Amino acid sequence: MVRLLRMTATVTVALALVGAFAGTALACKSASFSASYSGTAGFSSPSSTYFNGSGVASQMGSITTDGTADQFQPDSTCPGGIFNVNVQTLTASNGDQLTVTSNDVACPTGPGQYHGSGTWEVSGGTGKFASAVGSGTFDGNSDFVAGTFQINLIGSISQGVPFKIDLSGVSTITSPTSGDLQGSGNASHLGRATNTGHVEAHPELPSDTCPYGFTSYNTETFTAANGDQLSIRSTDVACPQGPGQFLGSGHWLVTGGTGRFSDALGWGTFNGFVDFTAQTFQISFTGTIRY
Repeated sequence: MVRLLRMTATVTVALALVGAFAGTALACKSASFSASYSGTAGFSSPSSTYFNGSGVASQMGSITTDGTADQFQPDSTCPGGIFNVNVQTLTASNGDQLTVTSNDVACPTGPGQYHGSGTWEVSGGTGKFASAVGSGTFDGNSDFVAGTFQINLIGSISQGVPFKIDLSGVSTITSPTSGDLQGSGNASHLGRATNTGHVEAHPELPSDTCPYGFTSYNTETFTAANGDQLSIRSTDVACPQGPGQFLGSGHWLVTGGTGRFSDALGWGTFNGFVDFTAQTFQISFTGTIRY
């Protein structure tokens, strides 16, 4: 069963790679994107997988790829299915890079063989992709007995605009591993905004970034004065600073919105400090959005 889960997770990662390639077509207006690539896959640890490949992508030409996946969860979409989140980086021959984060489910199709499908969203870039945003779907197959994968991806990509919001307010513990954030601040494209957030700590997912560091997930909804909302989800490493105090940094993706942000896409980085003892917090989100 463990081997099955590992192989399933691996195929999922491969599919995520496809998503990564899909985000490569950069234009001022949304442009279609497609990519096809293949390569090798394996396990870097009992709970982590890697994918290395090459292929061709719109707006990038020949590409090389590398990625990792280390968050695996059972999924009832298909018998033996596994959902996971993958981070993949695609590199063009001139060095420009496009990073994507994908959510997908891998379904077993035979001994060590899997078919996967899901969605992807641009989560980073350099060079001409430094302000890229985009999303799409992918489809792929992996054979982990042979150690191979092949993926095709379709979607669209466009140019985003800078985004930044600085927040502060009240932090409240809601359970031994969770808390709520309520505050306000100034944001690009929203003006003065309020925020409602929820933090889920996962001490069972340690990080070597700092002593006793661990993974944390944060969801935030920003509300402008006219009621329009922008929602994001971040993954970060929380570093203990004192009793009830944590310094965090990580990456975020837009997950939804209303009003003028109903079709928003975006990504970026954040840094923050939470003091649950004093019941305060300060967080800054910086990145790119399109709406």
